Amino acid sequence: MTYVYQQKNWPKLTCDSSSLLPLISSARQEQGKLLTKVSNLGFKLDQEARMEILIEETIKTSAIEGERLNKETVRSSVA
Repeated sequence: MTYVYQQKNWPKLTCDSSSLLPLISSARQEQGKLLTKVSNLGFKLDQEARMEILIEETIKTSAIEGERLNKETVRSSVA
């Protein structure tokens, strides 16, 4: 796997938005469905689910950049 910064045209990357937009749109639609289902579970579960999503996104984003974060430390910061 090559990272974005390892591409030969870095940092002047280009993309074909016409191929990305349908994928992004679909992902956002599924995210909306998920959030609707979570909100129907009640406030406490909704809040916990959003917190878990934020924690996972933070950890995965950092991993992309080569940094490993401790889940409990991130959880503490989010709380």
